[in-house]
Amino acid sequence: MKNYFDIKDRIAVITGGSSGLGVQIAKAFASQGVKLALFARREDKLKAVAEEIADEFGVEVMYAVTDVTDYENVEESVQKVIDKFGRIDILVNSAGVGHMKHALEQTIEEWDKHLKIDLSGVYYASRAVGKFMVEQKYGKIINLGS
Repeated sequence: MKNYFDIKDRIAVITGGSSGLGVQIAKAFASQGVKLALFARREDKLKAVAEEIADEFGVEVMYAVTDVTDYENVEESVQKVIDKFGRIDILVNSAGVGHMKHALEQTIEEWDKHLKIDLSGVYYASRAVGKFMVEQKYGKIINLGS
C-alpha cells in the first residue's frame, strides 16, 4: 500500500522554531525524517533546539538567526537554506507574539509590533520561500495563528 503521507527527506523551514509550537512541529517533522531549517531571533535557543533535535532524531538540522519583521533578513535566511539543501518543500509560519493586552491598555507601538510579527512576518516568509516553490513547482505553506 502506498504511503500518501510520507514526508521523509523533505526540507522544512519553521519560523518561530526555537520555542513553543515551532519546536513541537520541528520534532514531529524530524520524527518522520524531515530535514529542518529553524528560524528565530535568539541564536542561543536556536542552537540548543537544533542540536537537541538532531541528536534525538538523527536528522539534519540547520538554523538561521532571523527576524521575520525584516524582509531582507528573511530573504538571506531562505537563501542559506537553498544553498544548503537545494530546495524548500514545506514552510511553517509559527513565529508570533503571545502577550496581548486589553485594547485600551496596549500601546500603539505594541500593536504595531504584533502586526509586524504576526502578519507581515507570515507574508515575508511566504513570499521569500514562495518564489522558490513556484520555480520548483512544489511546496506547502502552513500558517499558524493563536
